[in-house]
Amino acid sequence: MNLSAITNEMLIDRMVVKISIAGRDLAGNAVTGLGGSLNNPYLATWNMEWLQPKFTVSPSALTYSRLLMDVGDTTSIQLEIENIGSLQGEIGLKFEAVDVMGERVLIQRTVVSAEAGAIGLATVDWGPEVPGVQWVEATLDNGMTVSGPSIDVRVAEEPSFSQKLFGDANPIIGSITVFLLVAVVVTLLAWMRRMTLNSGSRADYDWDEYSSEFEDDDEYEDDDDDLGGVGASSAASTAAATTSSSSQEEETDWVMGSDGYWWYHDKATNEWWYKDANGEIVKHP
Repeated sequence: MNLSAITNEMLIDRMVVKISIAGRDLAGNAVTGLGGSLNNPYLATWNMEWLQPKFTVSPSALTYSRLLMDVGDTTSIQLEIENIGSLQGEIGLKFEAVDVMGERVLIQRTVVSAEAGAIGLATVDWGPEVPGVQWVEATLDNGMTVSGPSIDVRVAEEPSFSQKLFGDANPIIGSITVFLLVAVVVTLLAWMRRMTLNSGSRADYDWDEYSSEFEDDDEYEDDDDDLGGVGASSAASTAAATTSSSSQEEETDWVMGSDGYWWYHDKATNEWWYKDANGEIVKHP
């Protein structure tokens, strides 16, 4: 007898448990089966159910974390596997990258477990190494397959100068920002240069103001030397010369400054006086 056509499911569906009792009662009557029939000795029967896991996948069960990819980029692949059986279990599967020419590249093999009536999740990372249209296909150990969407993997392009400078920001906004920064820096540099020039002019003005004092001191020393060299033959001549020298010093104490005003230095009180535009003598504050 050829029993090769009988499958496991056929055997499971027809598996039953039967109980029968053989014997007689005190009166000598035989024990009958179901329905009181002597030809059916079984008292009861039960259909048996084979508890086992059974995995399946839907056509949209495989998804990618990103669809726009360049060579060298990485995407996360997720596959949902449903256990429609009556028992917790696990199943092996493999992920493959497939191109338009039908060439396959193994990505990873893994095992997924799931409770009865639950969904198991398999996650792997995939980084295409060649450009072109490709997709990922998952094959379960029970023969079921599912494919993900096709993606066009592009060759990575060298970022432009603006992309390196601004990144993902709007180039117009980035250009305006850079222009404002440059304007602020130029303004600060111009202001610092102006302050430096003003400071230098003030220093020159102070030097011109006080250098006249040093020149007057030198003139006084020269005059003293000249007076000391005059002979003492006549006291009247010496007194006359001294009086003339004093009047000359008083006349030459006023000097012209770099600001265009006449200045006078009172050495006794260490005060400075100048003549304003009206010719009036004013004390320097």
